[in-house]
Amino acid sequence: MKRHTDEAIATASQGTQILLSMAYEDRAERAGPLPPFDEVEFKVYSQNSEDGILLYLFSLLGSPTKKVVEICAGGGRECNAANLIINRGWRGLLFDGDEANIAWAKEFYQ
Repeated sequence: MKRHTDEAIATASQGTQILLSMAYEDRAERAGPLPPFDEVEFKVYSQNSEDGILLYLFSLLGSPTKKVVEICAGGGRECNAANLIINRGWRGLLFDGDEANIAWAKEFYQ
């Protein structure tokens, strides 16, 4: 699998991420070589391209509960849980100690 650029994935639809997930699952089922983390990284909402790594890992390991907890989530827009919640249909519990961040996140997810 070729390395994806942040710009291309940032505009990816839910469907694109589903297809990418299916490609990872197919490769694993066929016992093909799996790409290293630096080739699956992409950023939609995460700070450092964790969105791609999480998609990759959950594609291979499964995600039966589809629940996520994030501590120090800030305003909820730039955190590891956001893409899972927004584009992958997960339920999340986000924590932050700053009341302004909490208000910002509530507005964002409303």
